[in-house]
Amino acid sequence: MFGQDKTYTDGMAQSFLPNPNLKWETSKQTDIGIDLGFLNNKLMITADYYVKKSSDFLLKVKMPAQTGFLEATRNVGSIKNRGFEFMIDFRDYTKEFKYGINLNLTTVKNKIEELSPGMDAVANLQSLNFPTTGNTPWAVFSMSEVGGSIGNFYGFKTDGIIQTQAELDALNENARRLANDENVWYNTSGTAPGDRKFVDLNGDGRITDDDRTNIGSPIPAFYGGINFTGEYKNFDFNLFFNYSAGNKILSFVKRNLISMNGEGSIGLQNVGREFYENRWTGEGSSNVYPRAVWSDVAGNSRVSDAFVEDGSYLRLKNVEIGYTLPEHLTQKAKFHKLRVFASVQNLFTVTGYSGVDPEIGRSVGSDGNVGGVTASGVDVGIYPYSKYVSLGLNIQF
Repeated sequence: MFGQDKTYTDGMAQSFLPNPNLKWETSKQTDIGIDLGFLNNKLMITADYYVKKSSDFLLKVKMPAQTGFLEATRNVGSIKNRGFEFMIDFRDYTKEFKYGINLNLTTVKNKIEELSPGMDAVANLQSLNFPTTGNTPWAVFSMSEVGGSIGNFYGFKTDGIIQTQAELDALNENARRLANDENVWYNTSGTAPGDRKFVDLNGDGRITDDDRTNIGSPIPAFYGGINFTGEYKNFDFNLFFNYSAGNKILSFVKRNLISMNGEGSIGLQNVGREFYENRWTGEGSSNVYPRAVWSDVAGNSRVSDAFVEDGSYLRLKNVEIGYTLPEHLTQKAKFHKLRVFASVQNLFTVTGYSGVDPEIGRSVGSDGNVGGVTASGVDVGIYPYSKYVSLGLNIQF
């Protein structure tokens, strides 16, 4: 307070413990490769094995309460990436029809070797701001553990839908027998037939946070591109594909589409048609979608493998066809070269993913902030890649 009238004035306070010893991350990379040429170099093959180790990356670590701060940024830990890179290129320009094919493929193995001293796992280095309602928290959706890879999805495994009251009674009876307590439940007291059946991983008969585990990785087993080029007389064409295989997608969108509890804009208006038409309505009606309930007391919408899908895809990223006018026509117009072309971007995508686009990348949370590497592969409702059709004219004087 200042002045005779005791006016309150906003002040400033330090939010984080300063660290004058912060430095740049350190990376060391080793590459071993070979280049081969065949058929007078019509066929070229390149193969590389790489190992990249990054250390001293920035991480917010918890601080003792007596410091007055909850966390501080430190240079800690190390991560190793290793894999192979392959490239095959074939070109034949000796005939009237000239063409070339290029294929590249990269594999990657990601491993966290070390975190901060005394720390063996980190939940969401930069978490997205997901809503939390009742028994469906999404505050933790990934876990990066020493010995594992960055951003592994973290949640519960499921085993279909509880079909009958007798099945539920057997689960509750098993939980009470193991706990020697008549007042415990397999999941919650509100669990009923039609709710998801979660897997009890630690064998105590109950579904608790201790039953969460790795449920998939957003990191692909391999990815790359395929490029085709060709020329015939005055015509030319180009096809470029990109692809990814082995990566998983955690669909927060699918979770919203089966949620019926009012969460701001997430409510009845967002119930998916597929869920509505195929939801559990009685024994044997569905073993995929749970019953429709307003209050999700059984946690059907919690982070689980029910929302994890294969994110592999093959996309025709660009296709272009062009025609170059003959020289006798361009010379009359005093042009050196004139080419007209048409191209289409993102013409089609082959994928088994049920969302609007499998090419997720890093996600943006409900607060609009881009998540860190531990938020990769989470579909929070991205805007899909649009199709573009272009017509063009190239003129060289």
